[in-house]
Amino acid sequence: MEAWRSWTETLREQMHHDAIIGLLVVAPKWYGGKPDGFRRDDFVNKSAGRKAISSWAQQLVQYLLPTKGPQASNKAEFCLRAQNAWRDLTWAHYGQFKDLHDSVKSFFPNGASPQEIIGIAIVRRNKKRTGQQGSDIPVALKLDLATNQCFICLSYWDQEGAFVDSYASSSRC
Repeated sequence: MEAWRSWTETLREQMHHDAIIGLLVVAPKWYGGKPDGFRRDDFVNKSAGRKAISSWAQQLVQYLLPTKGPQASNKAEFCLRAQNAWRDLTWAHYGQFKDLHDSVKSFFPNGASPQEIIGIAIVRRNKKRTGQQGSDIPVALKLDLATNQCFICLSYWDQEGAFVDSYASSSRC
């Protein structure tokens, strides 16, 4: 990841000057360069780039595959994917979502649609190289359909026992 530092720090200065709020990175899944044709994208480098941009450049980042060719239908499909990626970048990273209430209402024709959606997951952190045990962190996400906000609640152990955090806006996490 250190190889990204100089570029991302320069990027941070430029983005601060130009008031840019995020990056869409258009990157193919397959690259030329192998004698027998194409090679698959380097997942480690892509992850390092994403982490460097978000950490050192302090910017939101979303990756996007390029167009599949010069045909008009491919360009239209790319434009739709780019718009959706930008919407995800600008809304989801700030703990917001848009137009979900109407979509949910369409599944409940009798008018009894929910006011919020709650999802529960377990985030697993693998065992560290130092020998420390990994951990499982229960996470609850709540989507408030009236305000278009997303909230998160974590549960974990501390020295005094189990601790359950109250819901907080995911934009502050």
